[in-house]
Amino acid sequence: NYKIVNNDLLGTGIIVHTGHGLKNGGAATNGIVAQNTIWNANAAHWFDDIKQVIFEHNTVRPGGAELSWGNNIDNYSEGYAQHVFHAHNNIQHVWAGDREMMTFDPVNGAYSGKVDLDPTNRTILHLSNGIGSADAAYLGGMLSVPVSYTHLTLPTKRIV
Repeated sequence: NYKIVNNDLLGTGIIVHTGHGLKNGGAATNGIVAQNTIWNANAAHWFDDIKQVIFEHNTVRPGGAELSWGNNIDNYSEGYAQHVFHAHNNIQHVWAGDREMMTFDPVNGAYSGKVDLDPTNRTILHLSNGIGSADAAYLGGMLSVPVSYTHLTLPTKRIV
């Protein structure tokens, strides 16, 4: 468990790094990072296989380095990320480095697009008209459903 609240943080590298997931003993879990001013020279956060974290009401600014890089929620360590609340942040001056405010980097099994509920078994989703693929064999896979499709009730247990 960790709590980083009401701080002014300046660093020359990644400010909040959650570890390297499954390969190195597991990532940090059950944390809150809130109401901070973060001056980063790399990424404000690197959330590899992050679980149960709140990242809210932070201000992120470049830390004076030539290149400030983007933030991420990823699964480079072949695990998975889950239960991340990332909201109400003010991320400023995103033009240097890779120009990413945020990236979601799944290593395996990424799909983005429309999903349909199976008419006979409402615990099954069918992927339709999207980009990429999803496979239950990939523990670190990602399913991203655009806001226009969020009217669906998704009691999903498995992906077909």
